[in-house]
Amino acid sequence: MIAQTLCSWHEFDELSSEWNNLLEKSSSPSVFLTWEWIQAWRRVSGDSASPFVIVVRDENGKLCAIAPLYRATFVMLGVIRYRALRFMSDIATGSDYPDWIVDKEHEPAAAEAISAELAAHADDWDLVWLSAVAGWTNTKQRIIEPAEKVGLPVQFRTRPFSALELPSDPLEYENSFSSRRRQQMRRNFRRTDKIDGVTFVHCTEASQVTDFLDALFDLHQKRWHAIGLDGCFVRRPAEAEFYREFATAAFENGWMSAYGVIEHGIFRAVQFGYTYNGSYLQLQEGYDPEFQQGAGNALRLYGIRDLIAQGVTEYDFLAGDTEHKRRWSSKVRDGFDILIGSGSLRSRLMITAGIWPTGRWVKPAKESQDGQTSGGGD
Repeated sequence: MIAQTLCSWHEFDELSSEWNNLLEKSSSPSVFLTWEWIQAWRRVSGDSASPFVIVVRDENGKLCAIAPLYRATFVMLGVIRYRALRFMSDIATGSDYPDWIVDKEHEPAAAEAISAELAAHADDWDLVWLSAVAGWTNTKQRIIEPAEKVGLPVQFRTRPFSALELPSDPLEYENSFSSRRRQQMRRNFRRTDKIDGVTFVHCTEASQVTDFLDALFDLHQKRWHAIGLDGCFVRRPAEAEFYREFATAAFENGWMSAYGVIEHGIFRAVQFGYTYNGSYLQLQEGYDPEFQQGAGNALRLYGIRDLIAQGVTEYDFLAGDTEHKRRWSSKVRDGFDILIGSGSLRSRLMITAGIWPTGRWVKPAKESQDGQTSGGGD
């Protein structure tokens, strides 16, 4: 295996024709790892990020693995600066599941080559920060164990994710609930469906994409404003910009799954996500708090029925475990936050002390925040 670090966007662009093909051969195919997703993030960021992308090829030049990282800076206690490597598109997008993209046929050799390349360039960085990593796709064997094998200090912590398996028949899904819960779900749906002028809709035309996004941003803010807060699209406008940037590619590739409740031509609720590799990823939603109570739940049932009819086998709520998600029969599965140190004194200090770059002690440097507005769904 031959590993190389790409530090220019020109070199990075040469991966375009190979990227998604490698992703399809990996153990962790996700829309968040597609070439289109990364490029949308890049366009929104304006190429302000500096790439640090590790690629691994076999002796014949075949692409076997990619670690799509970029350079950033963290500051501890407002004084000590850390040169960090972060995962491309980890902010201003709402994505989860960062990962090395590795051809399954070449694990673990290709994963070990990535760690060896990181170790070889340890003088160029202090920390690798990967947040909200899937834990059910051999992550430990692909990222954590190879890093430890080459002597890089690692700390990781578990975090919950929620998802539910979808059967092949909507009735089978609904009949899996108790009689009381099933009746409640269907009664709530009928109550919304019978309102004069109400229709349930699915985004099926390119001309509808902008309308769905406009409604999502508006209703998401209404939902949070009703409790005296601003939603993420107001607090982080770059995230709204990313949604618009990626939407066209998502629709063209058949990945977009957006659903809505419309009353007399006006959106009252929207649920927005992407379907990829048989899994629906629930990204964001919004509803009018002055409309029919329970309309959002009615819309979720409508969406689940439609997804099952399409043959989708998983409904992924992404990070977090809440009572609301459990009411839809979601199950918890563990993922990770992973922090890898270069072995430098400052990186060992942080990892030995069990400090994470998510709280008051360690924060992104101001220039990183200016260049890459923080994201994350809520």
